[in-house]
Amino acid sequence: MLEPLRQGLPPTDPSGVAGSASCALPARYEAVGGARQFTRSTLERWELSDRFDDVALVVSELVTNALRHALPSDPPREFQDPP
Repeated sequence: MLEPLRQGLPPTDPSGVAGSASCALPARYEAVGGARQFTRSTLERWELSDRFDDVALVVSELVTNALRHALPSDPPREFQDPP
């Protein structure tokens, strides 16, 4: 769905964008905590610690939704007719 939008965009190095930060997260739900920790340290570095609660809520929701919708679901089970 978003592929046509991405085709026209040049690759961007996040470290070259002012006011941005990024980190790689594993495809596990435990990564949500790591995302919050990264958010806390980034906001502290930017002297925005007072915004942590609001930003952490958004980050947690985004990471959780990304994992929920990107991880493969359980494989379909083959059901047998009862005897």
